[in-house]
Amino acid sequence: MPLLSGSSQKTISKNIEELNKTEPSAKRAKAIRTLARRRGISYKQAKQIMSQAIAYSKAGKSRVKKTHRKQKKSRTQFKPIRIK
Repeated sequence: MPLLSGSSQKTISKNIEELNKTEPSAKRAKAIRTLARRRGISYKQAKQIMSQAIAYSKAGKSRVKKTHRKQKKSRTQFKPIRIK
């Protein structure tokens, strides 16, 4: 199961597809079960997330998350004081 090298979206998609259709190794299967248990999701969903992470890591990119959390705004914004 060698993964393709490259950083194009087509290559990443093929790597994800390859990782999803093959049977995971014992260590990877354990990691998938742990991910599923911690996030409260199914094994299939955890396998998909793990496949994406491996494929994007191989391509040297970070995965774009689907949900965006709003950053907390501080109550007061301090402006830097310049001392002359």
